Parts: sequence; C-alpha cells; structure tokens
Amino acid sequence: MRHRLLFALAALAALFVLPSTNVGAQPVLHSSTVPLILGGFVTVEPVRPYRSGDLVWMSSPPVAQLVTPLSSGCQRVPATGYIGTNVYADSTSEYSNYWSWGSASSGQPFYWYVKRSDESNASNGYSTGGGGSSSIAANVYHWKVQNKGSTPQAWNVCWDVL
Repeated sequence: MRHRLLFALAALAALFVLPSTNVGAQPVLHSSTVPLILGGFVTVEPVRPYRSGDLVWMSSPPVAQLVTPLSSGCQRVPATGYIGTNVYADSTSEYSNYWSWGSASSGQPFYWYVKRSDESNASNGYSTGGGGSSSIAANVYHWKVQNKGSTPQAWNVCWDVL
C-alpha cells in the first residue's frame, strides 16, 4: 500500500513538470530510479532544464508550505522557478527517514543536504548532476540544495517513512 501511495504522489508531482523534450543543445532528461530499503523502486522525474525567460532566484527562495504534513510525498525544489549558481533552496520540513531526489534539471553539479530542525546536517553530499537518496533515523528533516552549476536548476525530491 505504501509503495502505491508513494508512486501515486510521485505521479502527481510529475504533473507539475513539463514533459521532457530533446530540442537543440538541451540535455536528454532521465528519470532516477531509486531502490527502496524494503523492496521495490520509486522513480523521481527530473525537472525540465532552464530556458531563457524562466524565473531565476538569485537568493534563497521562500519555502512552499504544505497545508498538512504527509508521511510521504514529493515536491519541487524550489517550488517555482530555478536557482542560480551558488544559491540555496529548501524543501518543506517533513517527518521522514528516507529522502530521494531526481537529477538536476540541467544535469550540472550541486551540493545536497538532509537537515534537522536545528539546521545541522543529518546527511549531505555532492553530485555531478545525478539523483540520489539518503536513509537516516526517523525525525523531522528538510532537504536543502546548493546549485554549483553554471545554469539555473531545480529538482524534484521525495520523502517517506520506511
């Protein structure tokens, strides 16, 4: 049941992402399929690459707040637009023990963090542009990212309690 719910929420989050296309010099977008600890897989769809004219945050954007916290779900980070080079963006805070995220929308490098409520790191790392996941002890966390690429980027991130 949990896997069906997570899949349904990931599919719902994908509705907010425009379909991927391979136009001109744009990179080909690939889904990140991440194995779940208890078996099965969840697919996190990437955000389309930045296009000229898209909203770009040059400082940390506001965090979109969910009306009701969920034990699992997905969201776009940042909630709108893309973040510029060296800019940070955060997800909402959620009770979880598992976080997964798709590839960066432009496939460029980024630092990622799973943060506790006091802003200390529960887990962190560097990516050359691909998706990933992190399993940690259950608590309230949020996912944070810093764009290290030369192009504005965005991500889709999911959380769960496994």
